[in-house]
Amino acid sequence: MGFFNNGAKISGFFLKDPGLVSNGSDGTSCLHACVQMIQKTKEEARVLSFEEIDEILRRKHGQYS
Repeated sequence: MGFFNNGAKISGFFLKDPGLVSNGSDGTSCLHACVQMIQKTKEEARVLSFEEIDEILRRKHGQYS
């Protein structure tokens, strides 16, 4: 009996490939790119713009996300 063999069934799911979203031209928007990639895995989801994400984060120009 293996370490993980406790009779439980493993199930999984696969997300749609969101493709790569580039960081902003200023190189400080990694979180924004990640948020957009997550949103793109759900077909019905609206993808927020970097500006909309800035508003949610209350981010000021030049700050890292």
